[in-house]
Amino acid sequence: MLGQFRMLRIALATAFLAPVSGLAADGGFCVENAADHAYLFVAETREGERRVATLQPGELLCSGTTAATDGVVNVFESADALEGCGRILAKGETERFVAYAEFDRCEWGAHGS
Repeated sequence: MLGQFRMLRIALATAFLAPVSGLAADGGFCVENAADHAYLFVAETREGERRVATLQPGELLCSGTTAATDGVVNVFESADALEGCGRILAKGETERFVAYAEFDRCEWGAHGS
């Protein structure tokens, strides 16, 4: 019984993780927190669907499916921050967030390419 419960937990965890990582390919866009601190991220489609999450290092946030060719990702130091950094992402793209700096001067993975 305990083995079956463990297998069910693994299957459910996999089912919940798969759609999050697959959304960029399925008509959305994603951002990965590649920084060494947790930050508040917002992924917003042009249709106005907004997803908000505090991401720990290595975590991923994806937007919902969008009919537009792009959307916007914003990152804030915390929920109380007034200023943050924004980036336009193409549909299907996953961008790496590297380092936070106030007033829209953050470092993104694409800057290093």
